[in-house]
Amino acid sequence: MSQIVIKNIEHTDKTSREGKPYTSCRITVWNKTEQKDTFISGFGSALTKTWGPGDVVDVKLSQNEKGYWNFDLNESSKPAERAEIGLLRQILAELQQLNGKKVEPTTATPQPVETELVAEQPGKPAEVQVEDIPF
Repeated sequence: MSQIVIKNIEHTDKTSREGKPYTSCRITVWNKTEQKDTFISGFGSALTKTWGPGDVVDVKLSQNEKGYWNFDLNESSKPAERAEIGLLRQILAELQQLNGKKVEPTTATPQPVETELVAEQPGKPAEVQVEDIPF
């Protein structure tokens, strides 16, 4: 099992020689040993489509007889966290800090924030009509 840092990732829909459709996934990583970009190929899936540049992912690497690198998913391969989730975690932590709650770093899914519904104020229109504008 190897952890790699994705520099770039591309998914391409292809057709096999037998006529079956599949998705090819090509990942670019920085090879520290050779000091150059290296391409790693594998099959694309719903999981690989969550990955993006900068993500650290766990895959099984192998090199074929022609020297090309390939990857396979393993039991440690996980989808990348969407950027929106990270932003929500940050907002939740800041809101908790503002409310005086002890804030601890977490990777758990944020829980819904309890809110109070405010009823419409009496005498105020729910929607402004163009005819009601005085000019």
